[in-house]
Amino acid sequence: GDHVEVHGLVSESGKKLNGEPGVVVGLVEGNGRLEVRLSSEKVVSLKPDNLRLLAESERLGPLSLRRGDACEVAGLASEAGRALNGAVVVLRGWDAAAGRYQACLLDDASVVKALRPDNLVPIQERSLATVEEATGLLQSLREAFGGADALRELRDLLGLAPLELPAFHTAVLRIQRPVLEGHGFRVDAVGQSHMRNSLAAFESDAEFCAKLARPPSSGDEMCSSLRQIADTHIAEPEATSLVVFLDVDGVLHSLWGDDVFKSSCCANLQRLLHRSGARVVLSSTWRLESAKKTMVDDHLRSRGLEPVLDSTKDLGTNREEEICEWLDRHPEVTCWIALDDMDLVCRKTPAAARMVGHFVRTDQRRGLQADGSELAAALLAAQHLEFLILRAARRLAAAAADEGAGAALGMASLQLDPGDGGGERGLTDCEIQQLLKVCEACRGDVEGSNESCRSLQEVGDTCEVPAALVQALAQQAQIATPRDLARLVAPGAFEGKVLRLWYDPGDGGGERSLLNAEKASLKQLYEACRAEVGLPP
Repeated sequence: GDHVEVHGLVSESGKKLNGEPGVVVGLVEGNGRLEVRLSSEKVVSLKPDNLRLLAESERLGPLSLRRGDACEVAGLASEAGRALNGAVVVLRGWDAAAGRYQACLLDDASVVKALRPDNLVPIQERSLATVEEATGLLQSLREAFGGADALRELRDLLGLAPLELPAFHTAVLRIQRPVLEGHGFRVDAVGQSHMRNSLAAFESDAEFCAKLARPPSSGDEMCSSLRQIADTHIAEPEATSLVVFLDVDGVLHSLWGDDVFKSSCCANLQRLLHRSGARVVLSSTWRLESAKKTMVDDHLRSRGLEPVLDSTKDLGTNREEEICEWLDRHPEVTCWIALDDMDLVCRKTPAAARMVGHFVRTDQRRGLQADGSELAAALLAAQHLEFLILRAARRLAAAAADEGAGAALGMASLQLDPGDGGGERGLTDCEIQQLLKVCEACRGDVEGSNESCRSLQEVGDTCEVPAALVQALAQQAQIATPRDLARLVAPGAFEGKVLRLWYDPGDGGGERSLLNAEKASLKQLYEACRAEVGLPP
């Protein structure tokens, strides 16, 4: 989590990195190098001697700016410069020799500009004056993330296909737009940062912390009406598990631990767990010391929460790999979120890609804040809603396998409360059609259920799919049987879960993306699996 600057590299490619700021995200086992995420979002492995520790509060240049401050570009006269006027940039450093600030575009950190001080207009930070204002902002955030529109947007976004990080950030900004506008903040990443800072100013206020921890009202229970529908209309429910993978340092207090179990951070976690009913799986290094694990358990109990359910294994690798390994051993866990101050999505690995949409990064200086807690609760709610719909669809598919239109009639009788304040209502035509599509996807559970069905590898052999690629389907996409693959019928599901796989073909070159010929063989395997379980092409 330390902020550093690259220096002293002498190779031609290395010289281009000198002076670039970044954040340490991990240690490379065996060679003593550090993994550093640069401001361009590139992750590099560097020796400690080539890194200089930065003071985050250091004031730079004649404008006395800090790294991370946002400015608008103004006054550029060249043709290329005029196109940049009005753009928002984020300060990276000060080049005293050139008399220019180094800054990257807010929307594309890979684009770096050297700008004179008179071409930068610092963006003034909006702050809140009273606890009442802070409480009003907090309530607006809760309404935005707890509303039906946010739940629908996040559920659609998560879907079945891997989620790209920019799309996720854009969706969160859309959800927060009315909050930012209503309270006088910019509607961009700068405004989101200023909003978090304004709430942080009240984190030491006891009254405000009490409101952070306040449990949700009975009408705010996550998806309660949908649970009731599933349990009332669809036979006996299946078990589901909701889990929060919890880091400690940088989440429940600052990274440096000088405010252990900070009241505001723990209050935000308390509300998240109360609202979702999730259990904690410890992913922090605190899990490696029994005394520290006991401290976490005791603090959870002091807040009326269940103690830690389990801990991830210490695999000596990146944290996202350890979380995914735990998930692979617990397929019963259908809904999960990871809270961590380390960047778990920055690496180009299957585990990092799996984190997107399931990960809320905290500020290492402040820990878990209100907007992060509300986002985490909304993501769990969206995942849980998807689980409930799939469960209902499986039951309906089984009950109406031979009834055709009768399935739609059965769905038309269902009632749900979408959480928009209007109470319970019947399903719309669009919702019925969506549920019918999910039913069709689930009919593989009841139609053509042949116990003598061949294994996925046996079907793959007929399509000339390499065994290593079939293994990658099982390990990365949790596709272990022909029926698992045949049921990918939602838009983009096959492309997202299968065609974006990375795998090691065993040729000594390590993992890579799929070749066109391999994609073609997987498409052939998909159709073969649908035929195998009795589904149409």
